[in-house]
Amino acid sequence: MSNPNLSHTFEHLDPPLLEVCPLPPNTTSNLQPLDSGIISSFKRHYRRRQMQHAIDAMELGKNSYKVDQLTAMR
Repeated sequence: MSNPNLSHTFEHLDPPLLEVCPLPPNTTSNLQPLDSGIISSFKRHYRRRQMQHAIDAMELGKNSYKVDQLTAMR
């Protein structure tokens, strides 16, 4: 299943009860519309947490732009 136009190769896979069918190039947004909903939901959640962190930091008199690595990962 090696095709130079595909970004992923599946030569090493041999699933017994599964057929791997890669999507054609540049069609993900058309064939997987739920991705946009999931991504926008994630962005809303992330921005809400980011804004809450900034508000909490300002209330404590801290720099709202300074975020330590652990907080960023959470």
